[in-house]
Amino acid sequence: MKRKTYLVSDRYLEHISFSQIQLEQVELGDLSTLDLETTGLKFNHHSIIFVIVGTKENQYVIDYNFVDVEKLKILLSRPKIYLGHNLSFDLPFLIERGFTFTTGQVYDSMETELTLVKGTMHSVSLQNTLKRRLGVDDLDKGITMEFTRMSPTNPHFEDRHIEYAYKDVLHLEDLREEQLRIITKLKQNQVVRYNNEMVVVVSYMKVTGMPLNKDKWMDLYYANLKRCDELEIELDGELNKLGLIQKARLKIRYIQTDLLGGGTDVVNVNKNHINYASPDQMKDIFSHFNQPIPKVNKKVNGKQVEKDTTGTKELEDYLLSRPKSILKGFLLVLIQYRVYSKRVSTYGKSFLEEHLTSKGRIHPDFKINRTATGRMSSNNPNAQNIPALKEFRECFEVVGTDSMFTCDLSSAELRILASLADDKVLKGLYESGEDLHSYLATPAFRYLKDDPTFVVSKKQNSELRTLMKTVNFGIVYGASGSKIGKVLNVSKQKGERVLEIMKLTIPATFKFLEKQEWTGQNIGIVKFDNVWNQVRYFEQVAKGEEVTKEALSAIGREAKNCAIQGVNGQMIKLALVNIFNYIREHNLKSRIISAVHDEVIIEVVEGEESHCDNYKLMMEVAGDFFLDGVKMEAEGGLNKCWSK
Repeated sequence: MKRKTYLVSDRYLEHISFSQIQLEQVELGDLSTLDLETTGLKFNHHSIIFVIVGTKENQYVIDYNFVDVEKLKILLSRPKIYLGHNLSFDLPFLIERGFTFTTGQVYDSMETELTLVKGTMHSVSLQNTLKRRLGVDDLDKGITMEFTRMSPTNPHFEDRHIEYAYKDVLHLEDLREEQLRIITKLKQNQVVRYNNEMVVVVSYMKVTGMPLNKDKWMDLYYANLKRCDELEIELDGELNKLGLIQKARLKIRYIQTDLLGGGTDVVNVNKNHINYASPDQMKDIFSHFNQPIPKVNKKVNGKQVEKDTTGTKELEDYLLSRPKSILKGFLLVLIQYRVYSKRVSTYGKSFLEEHLTSKGRIHPDFKINRTATGRMSSNNPNAQNIPALKEFRECFEVVGTDSMFTCDLSSAELRILASLADDKVLKGLYESGEDLHSYLATPAFRYLKDDPTFVVSKKQNSELRTLMKTVNFGIVYGASGSKIGKVLNVSKQKGERVLEIMKLTIPATFKFLEKQEWTGQNIGIVKFDNVWNQVRYFEQVAKGEEVTKEALSAIGREAKNCAIQGVNGQMIKLALVNIFNYIREHNLKSRIISAVHDEVIIEVVEGEESHCDNYKLMMEVAGDFFLDGVKMEAEGGLNKCWSK
């Protein structure tokens, strides 16, 4: 096949041997590849060097800073489908600069490959994907860093940079054909379609960003710092009670100020005291009191090794197994301290310095399909890990007369479980409107209270209903009797008995979970549903390799939950695509700004509030699309900030 590569630029470069043409000479059909070379990773900070478009016969490497950008926008509006690998990186650069894209305009070979290798360790880089699917191994990614050193106003590039750029798109048409052949065979066309449409949705979400009130965030930061200091003093007191005398902390903290009087740093002057954030010093405390140190199993060189730890989860388990430990009072305070110190270190001043832009927004990078269940995730920053506390969410607020609509699916995972398990009891509860958590809590607490007349409801013993709610959601993740006992603050034996009572109450649910566990541990391929046909592979099992007892237990736990999480993720993707298209079709100015698990957040422009009922309806319809015999319910509300 004869291939031709052109450099498209308004300037003539004598040292370039490739044919040089003007933008007007570029010919694009309905199908075109798309890729960018940039000076860095940040769409709103770094610059575009090349825009690469074309087909496997004709590639056009466009010298972005030396062409008419308005004419380029017109040119890039022509293709009906763009092929690319990791287009959720490229599109934000173009969207930020005024280019527009529609949800049906993208085929992303990376997102498609992620669907095909779900749960495996296969790399989905372009280099590895081409080698795996086409046997092509001619990419050299070493030149990438050279683009980061180029001047955006006068980039100096050579033939090898152009050759590198066009090779990135050279095989994308053949790759798409091979992927679609497999996708069609597996009947996964729908899941691939929506994962690809989501590329456009998350690209616009990233560019829009989430508004964040800096002053509120800093007030919260200082409040959490103060609480850390108070807990340090409490920890000193607990050790004093045990005979390990700590001198009084002379002065807790002081705030350095800059010339304008603003706080610029926070300094802890108690450097010679115990550092309660130090794992080694905490281990020393266990040793000082001749107490066994909590253990954790970790992989070292592929083998499970037991190691000492003072991790929060291990401390909680330690207290559960040793309720009369002399360190109990100290450890209870230490666990609190860990919570607040995490908020300070992860969601404090450094968070703003790293992520808040001059426009007063953070711009999370939403990952469509990176998890083993296909559920969305995010990073830089991780919007899904921001504490789900009122005081944190209130920091994310709109300015002026606009508002924020927060909508989430109600008890989504339990409704999905009822549908997948075809549990007549659970389905009946949802159909009748009877409260599921009260229904399951009553027999459990009749046993625990040894009272056959005991009742739990939203009005009677509601605090026990709340506890049982945690247990009910826990069964989705394969909660053990030990875990249930921990939640209910009872012994492991009583927790196991509660689990048995639940199995007798909703047997079909537990039969389904046991089947999923068996399938994961013995077949290694767990199917989510019969709608989009997404599967999750447990590669070691599927290949017939030897699996350790610990690894097999982990596979069982993941197998129980992956279909439930997977369908939940599919619901949100369907809802996001439909809401995004609705906003476009109605020429609205409102914008989707975030999605956290089964929750969608929309920035609503004044005058467009009436559409929120339709957003809520689209969430419910997306849920119903995957459910059989269970209706999805969504809850939403308008506010000035991110709120439930």
